Amino acid sequence: MNKELPEPSCWTLSRWEELTESISPFARKWVAQNARIYLDKQARSPFINRLLKDETAPVRERARYDLLDTFMPDLADHYLEVALKEDAWKKRRTNALQALAGLGDTKRLTVWLQEVSERIQKGSSPPQNNLQELFSLPVTLTLLSPVEAAPLAELLLETIEEAIEEDSFIFEEHEKRLGTAMVGLMLSHPRPGEMLDFLIEYELTDYLYRGISSVCGREWDQESSKDREPEDAEAEDQVFPWDLPSDRVESYLSAEFMQRWQEAPAKRVELCLEQAGALRTRVLGVFGETEPQVHGVFADDVCRLRRMDYLLEMIADYAGHRYIDPDIAEMSACALLILLAAGQSCWGRTHADISKKEKLSILAEDRPGMIQDWMFAFFLKETVETGDSDFRDALLKLSESALQAYDSAWAKRILDLAPAFDLVELIPRLLEIHQTIVSGDEDGEIAFLEKVLTSFHSPFLWPEYARQTGLGKAVDPESVQASSFAWQHLAFTFRLLQTNPCPEASGWMEANFDSLLQEDEVELLEAVLSSADQRFIPYLESRLAEDEIGRKSIFQTLCRLYADPRALGSDVEQNLWEEEEHRNQEFLDLGKLSLMDADQAWDLFAEKRQSLQLRCDTCQGVYNYIPERVIVYPGMEEGEKTEVDIGGEIACKACGATGEHLLLTRAGQQQLNAAMLPRLRDMSGLFSDVETISQDRPTKQQILVYPQKQAALGQAVRTMKEGLELYAQQLTLNPRSPKLLVGRANLHKRLLRLHEARQGYLEALEADPVCLDAMLSLGELDNRQGRFDEAWQWLQKAYQVHSTGTVLHADPDDLRRHIVETYVQEAPKHGQAPVEAKWDRKHRTRRNDLCPCGSGKKYKKCCLNRG
Repeated sequence: MNKELPEPSCWTLSRWEELTESISPFARKWVAQNARIYLDKQARSPFINRLLKDETAPVRERARYDLLDTFMPDLADHYLEVALKEDAWKKRRTNALQALAGLGDTKRLTVWLQEVSERIQKGSSPPQNNLQELFSLPVTLTLLSPVEAAPLAELLLETIEEAIEEDSFIFEEHEKRLGTAMVGLMLSHPRPGEMLDFLIEYELTDYLYRGISSVCGREWDQESSKDREPEDAEAEDQVFPWDLPSDRVESYLSAEFMQRWQEAPAKRVELCLEQAGALRTRVLGVFGETEPQVHGVFADDVCRLRRMDYLLEMIADYAGHRYIDPDIAEMSACALLILLAAGQSCWGRTHADISKKEKLSILAEDRPGMIQDWMFAFFLKETVETGDSDFRDALLKLSESALQAYDSAWAKRILDLAPAFDLVELIPRLLEIHQTIVSGDEDGEIAFLEKVLTSFHSPFLWPEYARQTGLGKAVDPESVQASSFAWQHLAFTFRLLQTNPCPEASGWMEANFDSLLQEDEVELLEAVLSSADQRFIPYLESRLAEDEIGRKSIFQTLCRLYADPRALGSDVEQNLWEEEEHRNQEFLDLGKLSLMDADQAWDLFAEKRQSLQLRCDTCQGVYNYIPERVIVYPGMEEGEKTEVDIGGEIACKACGATGEHLLLTRAGQQQLNAAMLPRLRDMSGLFSDVETISQDRPTKQQILVYPQKQAALGQAVRTMKEGLELYAQQLTLNPRSPKLLVGRANLHKRLLRLHEARQGYLEALEADPVCLDAMLSLGELDNRQGRFDEAWQWLQKAYQVHSTGTVLHADPDDLRRHIVETYVQEAPKHGQAPVEAKWDRKHRTRRNDLCPCGSGKKYKKCCLNRG
């Protein structure tokens, strides 16, 4: 091993450039995946461009991900390429469009929009998918000046109207995005009146207020209005948009206005318009009057406050003619007025008029969110200037104040800038806050803090984290105290290891390698890969036999990065890379799944799905199983774990431990998530496939992920759906067949359609009153759903006729034996039977009795002499 090469954080640019030309695809992929951790965007931009043209797809995909992490002006063509990919993930397309808008690249945005318009005209992909893409653009247009955004907004509205002509019900699929998209267009379209006409024509005006509140910083809370109690009706007139506290409202709206608001409910829209006029006069008296241009297009107001003022005038006009519902008009007018008052410091000014420091002070204002907030934050993060000590000092001072109110909107806006400006002084306090709230229920706050911390990419973070959590050189997880933060929250610990590599972090991994491997193998190996520490080469080499793909790939990468002679041969590397490309293609196929209909996506995934990876918590062995079925029970309450029912008889291949000791590995969870993706595309169809399994499991919280091939009527079918269709065909010919009724009910039971299963078993009993299959299954259903008395009654009935009853789908001897054994166990609990079964003549099948096999013949002429 070459011990002279330093760790990646000390590599020169020439060393990084050499790796982009490496003959090993593993080394090139590592550079594409990890350069953003070690290098700033200016340094990595040249060789990211080279990797984006790499001949291997996995390298290109990782380089593209690095590209989207932050925009690079000289790589605009690649942003357009990502935005045009039909099978790209929606978030990637959105990030690419946002980067183009941030660069002011209207030319490429127009090319993208024209391409999508052509797809709609040609019908090359479903209209709802194209509309989903279109809805990601309007808010992005607010990064452009109104003059730049206007032609794009016109073309965008025309394209949306073309999509509606293809499918008039298309909006039903995109209700959540509709309001945001429509108001985003109204703030960018040169003739916003056309947008209001559009909403009225398609009866979409109820999205107006939702869109205003969403675009301007807060999601519209649909449930809050539904859940409001009737006794709150009198207080409803006092509730302003966003349910702002009265002291906050008073800072934007005068006491006189609030009194008039309550006294004149019928004139609230006009009142908002009057107040906006007074505000306009006062503000423009300071900054100077700017005459509106034709069609209402104003100067480059940073937060489009002039356009909001113009919208308020139109809403008042349309409300006067009853084109808009009065309640929608009232809420929209009030929302716009509050935003006008809260953003008055930017009214009449352009982006260039406001210095960096003033933008920072505006971000720190405690008020409703504004478009300017994320605009300022976006540009400040993307235009970091080294050596600007005055701005850094101002940001640091504001950040220290924000730490006292980290859960407020303005504090998040400020703290989110800290990693970009390398404010490492904040790390100790951020970690303290994170550890304080991690045991609470504030998942949103935890996610924000973890995002900030893992974005630092600083070698100072890990030592401070280790100091605060008390991590020693070596830790035994069995002896560690329950309060040990690092072991309780390994996922966050591993993210810090991955995004903040340093010798201390690698040392902790090295000292605890075996323990960490048992806790979370996938996350540990990813952290090892990101650290690129050559100390782990021998650790992996000794474990290569345990995993023929994952560990060998990481081992090969480390050896190639350091030119280590222990690297696997070129033939082995070629085989490993082919597997890597196969996994990458599967990942890309998942993006295609989201663009397909549910049935198409399911068929595609069914061809690829083979197994789930499980780990035995007894011997720590890792194996792949093909389960009979998989049912997921998402947690009902916040923090409740998701349960996974893996059907079939499974046991550890090494130690024989039973199913309860086999847990999904991280790779298994990824396989399961992939399997769930196509089924979640059609929620209504999915939920009709499940039924309550017990009193404490609501129907909609169960997801049948997949069944394996099933047998129906003696032949194999690919899915249970096909089996049910086959039974339906046969039952039309023989609707009273107990065997068909029980067979169909069995499939319903496995699909957790318990109501249909019960009905099927009852119908089978009507056709054959001594059907043991139906009696026993009804007892199982009642017992599963907590109806124990009814379950006992069915068991009694089955026991009374167990020797003469009909057996249709099971082995007769096994079923009868099971009934007797179960009855013997349960009867003493009800005081109705002896503890042990008495096998005397009364319980035996006599020669002239009907044969228990259900053939209808006498026992002496059927099974008596079969041995």
